[in-house]
Amino acid sequence: KHPPPQLCPMPEGLSNHQVVRRVILSSIVQSERSYLDSLKRIIQYQKPLLEPPRSILKPKKACRIFYRLQEIYQCHSMFQIALGSRVAEWDHNEMIGDLFVASFSKSMVLNIYSDYINNFANAMALIKKACVSKPAFLEFLKKKQASSPDRITLYGLMVKPIQRFPQFIVLLQDMLKNTPRSHADRLPLQLALTELETLAEKMNEQNLSVEGAALTRYSKTVRLFSAICF
Repeated sequence: KHPPPQLCPMPEGLSNHQVVRRVILSSIVQSERSYLDSLKRIIQYQKPLLEPPRSILKPKKACRIFYRLQEIYQCHSMFQIALGSRVAEWDHNEMIGDLFVASFSKSMVLNIYSDYINNFANAMALIKKACVSKPAFLEFLKKKQASSPDRITLYGLMVKPIQRFPQFIVLLQDMLKNTPRSHADRLPLQLALTELETLAEKMNEQNLSVEGAALTRYSKTVRLFSAICF
């Protein structure tokens, strides 16, 4: 129902700052489109695993592996719709900082992402265990990877939500560097960066406080998972 964000051809007579800001906006649009595609691909792993008559995984186990991914996807689907509207009118107001504040400063976003990150090691352990105990699951993962155009592993897809906010921060830092002090987007961008950096810091703190000594076990699990499955 909502076409993906698409920038109009670049108008003539733009300043250097306007040209660079347009290029950065294009990077935001492309990276968000790629991220949503990755989220969709992870979610598409879950349904075949539960198909009757003989599901590969028990529903409870599948829910623990893909914990809160659907909510992350919904959050970014809404963001992409709003981003599309903003991109369509970019040459009239050139504003983006306030959109990030409105979309990602809510406590709900922090809760969803924190839950996902805190569950990540457990999800990898469940996948590793299923690879050993259920040959059909291991075969399913191999077929899914082989049929994908980039041959990315399930682990490679599932780590992307952990990387998303650091990516946003880098893009907004670049946007701020190329935003004149008198520009209306300057203050919203500063606020957006503060919000995202605080959010990323809180998620990192919560992750460390929950995992603590389990961090070494998590690293071993990831290595074992990669070795067993791929």
